[in-house]
Amino acid sequence: MKKFIAILSFLYLHSVDAQNTEIQEVEQLVKSYLSPLPNALGAGLNNGWWTTAKPHKKLGFDITLSITPIFIPDADKSFNIGNEGNFTGEKTATIFGGLNEGGTVNYNNGEGNYYSTNLPNGLGIGFVATPMLQAGIGLPLKTEVDFRYSPEIKLKSFHLGIMGVGLKHDLLQWIPVLNKAPIDLSVMAGHTRLVTGFDIESQGVDLNVQATTINLLLSKKVALLTAYAGIGYNYTSSNAAVTLDEQNTSFLQIITTNVGINDLSELTTIEFENHSDLKANIGARLQLTLLTINASYTITQSGYKLYTAGVGVSLR
Repeated sequence: MKKFIAILSFLYLHSVDAQNTEIQEVEQLVKSYLSPLPNALGAGLNNGWWTTAKPHKKLGFDITLSITPIFIPDADKSFNIGNEGNFTGEKTATIFGGLNEGGTVNYNNGEGNYYSTNLPNGLGIGFVATPMLQAGIGLPLKTEVDFRYSPEIKLKSFHLGIMGVGLKHDLLQWIPVLNKAPIDLSVMAGHTRLVTGFDIESQGVDLNVQATTINLLLSKKVALLTAYAGIGYNYTSSNAAVTLDEQNTSFLQIITTNVGINDLSELTTIEFENHSDLKANIGARLQLTLLTINASYTITQSGYKLYTAGVGVSLR
């Protein structure tokens, strides 16, 4: 009897270990497909914080509405499934891939169970955009605090909400001699959180993106025009909650049925790998009394290209 119980225990543990391995492989497929989206959104959220290196004077303020399209590098439009593990395959689309570029994943557990299913296609878009409403106010010691906020937009199969806070501080005031230079030099840091939800081929996804940036800013104003530039560091952390239910017809539900994975509940929350990046930015702002018009270009070490345009009002 003891030997029989030991054999049953071994078989059960082996089965559980196999299930865990398969769940990890499925999770990696989901991560590889979705991860370019939070990385791109993080680059956008970390952009558009400034249109000058000069902080507002005490109680000066601005309100700016801007939009930043983030162009996706080709490397983020597809991934290779690979030939290791129980799930194998060739090249397939990420969420930014082509409309008909979803590949085939093959399942073989080495025990005679084999099947193939299609992975999701991409959305067929080469960019994603982050709209932003931002307000800044001047504090003592040549410091400025900025706020970002967007009331949550709720539609039938989509929702979006944004909030963030940033701080900009003049550096030249602390440097003798240079504090008389006809330029502005500041350091700024900002943190933005975005929550969004959407459906991809019957698969519900809720995405949470946290984006943090630190930058060194330089600007020079001549008459009505301010030219500015910056170098900085971006950091993005993100996770996704995946909807799983009996009515779901997505590839995850198909995998659950055909592979025999009894429980995919571990996939209800997926933690993406943290993404860090360096960036450089140039831009210009035109001020007509209270009205401001700005445009800038940003490129990151990862290959993201961002173009920002905005309008606003600014005083002091």
